[in-house]
Amino acid sequence: ADHGWQNGSGGREFGGEALLRQSGLTMARLSPDSEAASYASGLLLLNLVAMLWGSQHAIQKDAISHGITPPVLNFLRFGIAAVLFLPWGPWWRSDSSLLDTSAAGSGTALSSNQKLWFSGFELGIYQFLGFLLQTLGMQWTSAIRAAFLLYLNVKFVPILTMLFLRRQISHRTWVSVGLALLGTTLLCYDGSPPNIGDLICVGAALASAGFIVRLETFAPQFPSMVLTECTLISVTLLAGLVICFQSGIQRTSEGA
Repeated sequence: ADHGWQNGSGGREFGGEALLRQSGLTMARLSPDSEAASYASGLLLLNLVAMLWGSQHAIQKDAISHGITPPVLNFLRFGIAAVLFLPWGPWWRSDSSLLDTSAAGSGTALSSNQKLWFSGFELGIYQFLGFLLQTLGMQWTSAIRAAFLLYLNVKFVPILTMLFLRRQISHRTWVSVGLALLGTTLLCYDGSPPNIGDLICVGAALASAGFIVRLETFAPQFPSMVLTECTLISVTLLAGLVICFQSGIQRTSEGA
């Protein structure tokens, strides 16, 4: 498939080089053997990421079965990630370097740093709800069904963009959504009837779709690693607040 981009001289740029150039970076020209090795390592890493991503549902299910509550699991998960992303946090950058003024628009009194945190927090809300609902749902449904139901998020994206962004969706897209929904239904069917966990996982897919839709707006405005760190911190804080709230309720019920 031709996944190149047109450059200024009319030529075609492909793969990582085009992406790096779009990001303002450069990459030295590789020899054919080096390019083949780079392509093979890229495929290997892509499949490794897919394996790690797919394994999360079974790991979450196992953690829940050992008594770890969904808020604690997400607090630990995103807290560790936030710590690992600390070198890319906004505190190492000047305020003017945090915002792409060409994509951000104008007419607001907020500083670049404030816009970044507001955007990261909004994305964090969607991501927090998505992972929390997914983990909650797996208390009643299987990891396999939860995984397939979560990936309804891709099917929900065109629906949300039509409802909230007023975009016209092509007939081809609607056909694709319908076929994908049918395929997801067939994959999820294991002989057992639907349950409340399935419904909660559908809610997680909706939250995840909301994250994708809003990310389209925020991603061009800020450096990706910095925005990711702000989102991770937001999810960690929200999970921590839920843990504190649950602890307060538990103490109140024990004292009553």
